[in-house]
Amino acid sequence: MHLDDLYKQAVLAHNREPQNYYPMENASHVALGNNALCGDEIRIFLDIDSNNLINRASFQGEACAIATAAASIMTDWLAGQQTDDAQAAALAFEQMLRGGEVNTALLGENALLEAVKHFPDRVPSAQLCWSAMCAAIDGVAEISTEKPA
Repeated sequence: MHLDDLYKQAVLAHNREPQNYYPMENASHVALGNNALCGDEIRIFLDIDSNNLINRASFQGEACAIATAAASIMTDWLAGQQTDDAQAAALAFEQMLRGGEVNTALLGENALLEAVKHFPDRVPSAQLCWSAMCAAIDGVAEISTEKPA
C-alpha cells in the first residue's frame, strides 16, 4: 500500500472514531489550542505524574478531519512518554511537516501525517494538537497556531 493511501486511511479512521476523545477529569495539565483562520479548536488534557511521565492524554474540540486525526493519533502515542520526549517529538513533528529531515521512527503512527507537508495550508491543523500539548506541559492555558502577519 502506498504511503499516501495509509495517510488517507489514518485520517479518515481517526476522524470517524477518534481515540481519547473526552474531557479528562482531574487532568493535571490542560491547554486550549485554536486556529481562528480555519476554525479549529482543540483542548488537550494530560495526566502527568511527579516524575514527568504522561500517564494519560485526551482531547476534545471542534476541528477539521486532519486536526482531529492528529489529536487522536498524538494522544494515543503520548501515554507512557516523558514530557521532555513529548516536547522533542513536537519539534520533530513540526520539522517533518515543514519538509525537514526527521527520524520518523521517533514519532510512531504520527509519522503517517507526513503527507500534510504537501498541503501547506493544512499544516497548522495538523500542528494544533502538538502546540496545545506543549502549552499544557508548560502551564500555558491557551495557544494559537496563527502566524502574525
